[in-house]
Amino acid sequence: MARRMRLPGSGRLKRRVDAAIRWRTDEAVHPVARRAQDLHDWVARVEATAKWTANEVRRLAPQVAAIEARIADLDDLLRRREIDAATASEPERTMLDLIATEHERVRVRLAAVASYEERLRRLEA
Repeated sequence: MARRMRLPGSGRLKRRVDAAIRWRTDEAVHPVARRAQDLHDWVARVEATAKWTANEVRRLAPQVAAIEARIADLDDLLRRREIDAATASEPERTMLDLIATEHERVRVRLAAVASYEERLRRLEA
């Protein structure tokens, strides 16, 4: 069995070299590790917000669709009463009905979006 020779002070030299290497690598890695952790935390917050938002959209979509359908039905009823058969031809009446219906749908959607954005703003504050 061969015996290894040990030089005097080699243990101390080894510890000093290891400490110097560890200090330099820690100095280089620490800012990157900190930034990676910050990004991980940010992604976790964004993911939680996205999940909540998706849940709210799923919850609100049927309600908005139902309201939109009810308003469209009421709008059709009102438009039929407003437009007299004697004053407008069939193509004009059809075009007016389409424009009014689309206008009302856009208005309802924008009102729902504004309400939803206000709710998000209050929750984020």
